[in-house]
Amino acid sequence: MSLSRRSFLRASTAVATAAVVGVGSLMPSPSQAATQLIAWDKAVPPADYPERVIGKVDAPVTIIEYSSLTCGHCATFHNEVLPMVKEKLLDTGKARLVVRDFPLDQYAFAAALIARRAPKESYEGLVATYFAQQHVWTRSEKPVDTLKQYALLSGMSVQDVEAALKDDALFQAIRQVQISAGSAYGIKATPTFVVEGKVVEGVQSYDTLKAMVEAAKK
Repeated sequence: MSLSRRSFLRASTAVATAAVVGVGSLMPSPSQAATQLIAWDKAVPPADYPERVIGKVDAPVTIIEYSSLTCGHCATFHNEVLPMVKEKLLDTGKARLVVRDFPLDQYAFAAALIARRAPKESYEGLVATYFAQQHVWTRSEKPVDTLKQYALLSGMSVQDVEAALKDDALFQAIRQVQISAGSAYGIKATPTFVVEGKVVEGVQSYDTLKAMVEAAKK
């Protein structure tokens, strides 16, 4: 279960395929980002929710992913499919990915709280590590303690992590995102993707997402 900072960075790179765009490409505020980037979105997150965008801001197609950090199917997508999606669709400017939380249990909530309060440049790598190491921390005796260890390797301090876990405003914002996803798109399982308003549930292949992106551009 031991993971050095170097290993953390290596795992993040392997899983997220050198995630250098990550969440640094954000608009000034979460609410503005959602409005400006996704005009068709019926589930705009509250202002207290820091939106996370992977890809180029001016990409013509937006993919919204609703995921839970304890979901095995979500881990499959992030570990096996996302690297190619990032290389072929996101980095090339064909689409952008907006990642939103839909936690399925208390540990997914804890992981989401920590990840959303991680430094912008560390978010994508931390989430990649949570998914890559999901089989470890979800089965540990104290999952939250293991989550904290990974967060510390991402650059967060002990105080940062504790503050994130006690952040009631963020907790309520994540809950509202989850409620809005259900009411706007009928989402009740993870992962679920919304591509230009079209909803598709379950792990999707690169080819499927590519076809949806190409169809949305027509």
